[in-house]
Amino acid sequence: MKKILIASGCSYTDNQFRSAAHPEMDTSWPKWPEIVAKELDMTCINLGRSGAGNEYIYSSLHDIILRVKDKSQIGLVIAGWSQCFRHDFQMGAMRGANEKMGFESHGLHFKKATPNIDRLLEIEDYRQPQFNVPEGAYNNGDMEKPMTIHDRLDETFIKKAAGATGWGNNRVNTKGDILGWVRKSLRTYMDFQTLCEYNNIPYMQTQMIPMYIDYLRGLMPTEQEAAMGITYEDGPNNSYDGNEKEDEQNILKIILEYDGLINHDKFLGWPISRKIGGSPMNFKVLGAAVKSESPNYISQEDGHPNKVGQELIAKSFLEKYEILNS
Repeated sequence: MKKILIASGCSYTDNQFRSAAHPEMDTSWPKWPEIVAKELDMTCINLGRSGAGNEYIYSSLHDIILRVKDKSQIGLVIAGWSQCFRHDFQMGAMRGANEKMGFESHGLHFKKATPNIDRLLEIEDYRQPQFNVPEGAYNNGDMEKPMTIHDRLDETFIKKAAGATGWGNNRVNTKGDILGWVRKSLRTYMDFQTLCEYNNIPYMQTQMIPMYIDYLRGLMPTEQEAAMGITYEDGPNNSYDGNEKEDEQNILKIILEYDGLINHDKFLGWPISRKIGGSPMNFKVLGAAVKSESPNYISQEDGHPNKVGQELIAKSFLEKYEILNS
């Protein structure tokens, strides 16, 4: 049986990502968790969710790790951390079409009740021929492409088996401030490290996108808001009401408090800010912070990695994995 690779993150990780700026675009290219898993000959469990904050990312990884009885089956866990000011929350069980769908393949029937994670580990190859899909069920929303068993597993079975359902999020937490959110995220990073090391599970983590700087500079409209004609001037969160320079210095001090605790070898880009010698993954790997200056983003309007960008992110993880295992 293959070992499994478990990954979670935000829209940079989500294998169901759709471009709000370019809704007609086919964005079904492989995302970095699938690329890494294929290169390492592992089964991929991708729990990435667009808009997710760090509480969801950690919780989704934590819950599935606890559900895998034999931890030696886990070959690698990767966390791609998001912005600290996002607010995640979980409410009961997920409702909707995905909750109602099961699937059949080679005589195995997975019911809509919460699946057993051990059944997932019995599935050696997701890339099987397409199966009988209910009429009207398509991959990636309204795209005219039939859903494959791989898509169905990711969207329904895997997230239910992992307990990663019922989650919602807000772009900005309405309680607390940026200093508190930074501390909360750093505690989360340490908790992830401790969880993996306690269970002797290989792991890596990275600050996939900047943790705090967008909030200090004033949030720009999202791609969805921009598509609706909302500009920076009339965006709801377009200015920071604190002392940007002073608070950033305090944030950098808080980050450095964890410098002796975080395992640098397994945290790509630590200490996460370019002002103290680190870097978020997207800046380091995808190139210029200004999207129009890099060929690795979808477009000037959409700051998510394109196919090449996803491959570059995967390459960084694979290079680090080789170093850690040499």
